[in-house]
Amino acid sequence: MLKEMNQKTDCMQQRGGLQALPGGPRTNLAMPISDAPRIESNVTLKNGLVVTIRDLRTDDRDAIARAVAGLEAETIYTRLFGYRRITATEIDRIMRVDAAHELAFVAAIGTPPTHQIIGSCRSVELETKSSRRAAEAAFVVEEDYQGLGIAGRLFDHLVHVARSRGIADLRGDVLASNQSMLRVVRRSGLPTRFRHDGATVHLIISLT
Repeated sequence: MLKEMNQKTDCMQQRGGLQALPGGPRTNLAMPISDAPRIESNVTLKNGLVVTIRDLRTDDRDAIARAVAGLEAETIYTRLFGYRRITATEIDRIMRVDAAHELAFVAAIGTPPTHQIIGSCRSVELETKSSRRAAEAAFVVEEDYQGLGIAGRLFDHLVHVARSRGIADLRGDVLASNQSMLRVVRRSGLPTRFRHDGATVHLIISLT
């Protein structure tokens, strides 16, 4: 479900959807999720299902663990570019957010403790040499709910909040075969640089 970007960014993905670029995240240690004001919205998907897009919360751990356990091997491969299972230690890492430099959102159905997390995204601010602040981003959507617009909703939510925090660029990698995630980026209308490198597309998405 999640990929560690130098142990900093972890997120569930949309079949290889926007994966974090290696290297460059700030070195602040991640802290437990705080009780800071929450940002959330209810959205209706293409099939009529109402989903809540909101911040990752402390009471999401069990739902995150269930979501990870249910991911198919292909999704793990396209997110991590390799086959392996996510450990309990990595789930603990997912549940730790550096509020100063990270954003973590989930798409959830129902309410804790029996709620289901069907998608998520995360960004981590990078150290950059320019005045433009940038963040690495990653997404994942549970297989049974792909194609319903969840990745687009998460993307829009992340863009809105990241922009409000002064982030100028989002960066990430997408498998070239993952046309659904590439369509999400193109349909956003945001200026984007696409650089192809074999089976991977490197993206820099301008928010300003």
